[in-house]
Amino acid sequence: MDLLGGKMRKDARKVAFSLIYEYLFTNTYDDLSLEQFTSKTDVDDKVFVLDEADRDFIKGIYGGVVKDIDDYRTKVSALARGFKEERLFKVDLAILMMAVYELDNTDTPIAVIINEAVELGKIYSTENSAGFINGILAEYTKEQHKD
Repeated sequence: MDLLGGKMRKDARKVAFSLIYEYLFTNTYDDLSLEQFTSKTDVDDKVFVLDEADRDFIKGIYGGVVKDIDDYRTKVSALARGFKEERLFKVDLAILMMAVYELDNTDTPIAVIINEAVELGKIYSTENSAGFINGILAEYTKEQHKD
């Protein structure tokens, strides 16, 4: 199974997204939620198995975003020209912060990160979110990750 973009990593991203989304409401890094999400094999009523690499991936993204949450809020807000952070859907904000973290801190291909973020937007947010997320991340990669 491809660990960078395969089904297992897709499920791990859903878990990381869920934890970051929860954090946006609680403002608390929750070890209990982290443990429950990574030991439980049920997201969206679908059963899946996380291996140790997936658990480490989730912990890295969740911990990394939460540790520098203000920086990620600032980055996303700056890219969302014309939208104050308060106007961004929390789902979109969580997806974007997670994707920006992953773009900056992993060797996952840029196209995979953007595609996965867009897919999360299609599943969990509004009908316009996928295009919004794609546009924000395209702008960010153009500014930060010139290949």
